[in-house]
Amino acid sequence: MANKETGNVVNANNFIEKVNVCDRRKADYNPTNPAIKLIALTPISKVVKVCIDVVSAAKTALTKVTANRQNVYAEMDDKSVRCIHLLNSSEATKDEMKQGKSLLLKYKSQRISDLPDETLLKAQAAAKGEEAVIPKVISTSQQGFINKLGHFRDLIIFLKTVAAYKPNEADLKVEALEALAASADGLNAEKSSAISAWLTAISDRNKKLYDEPDGAYLLSTKMMEYVAGAYGKKSDFFKELQKYPVGNK
Repeated sequence: MANKETGNVVNANNFIEKVNVCDRRKADYNPTNPAIKLIALTPISKVVKVCIDVVSAAKTALTKVTANRQNVYAEMDDKSVRCIHLLNSSEATKDEMKQGKSLLLKYKSQRISDLPDETLLKAQAAAKGEEAVIPKVISTSQQGFINKLGHFRDLIIFLKTVAAYKPNEADLKVEALEALAASADGLNAEKSSAISAWLTAISDRNKKLYDEPDGAYLLSTKMMEYVAGAYGKKSDFFKELQKYPVGNK
């Protein structure tokens, strides 16, 4: 799936380079079709470049928030175990220690994983005007993070009821655990927003690339056809354009 996304970027960049080549040729490039004259191609090329940059920025933001969330959840994993150890070392009752262990097991049983393939599946389907079919294991991945956070909050609520749980360690105090949970909650929302922004950017870019009659993909093909007809496939002009081939959709 990553190859498909890379192919879209190549098609976009190759269209931009073709326009640059034709622009350098000036008077030698003189088609009759208004759609592939430089006066029409130049603004389209600029729009495609902007779309590429927007997709890149959105992907960077998505990668960053994914890493940040993974770090926070790793911190939650560590502190959930440590706070139960402290609970067991305190004057808590056997029933309280048993309940704490049960809540920890419930928290640890919630498996989570980031599955970025979901975004690519949606992007590819959107490019074809289709509805993406998302496997259950992928579509439930985001919910897994939310559920695990819920179990962590249940653990915090329980610890607040235990009079003996009064750690000296600042990062394991109830207030610190609540702040950590709030951070995870915010990152879950950021991740959803980042996915949405990336999908929107990809959809916008793909429309500029593949929508007919003025998509860059079709125009790129027609530019090649014009130069092949006007100067032949053995000409330097055509060979220069060939360095930036039209790939598969």
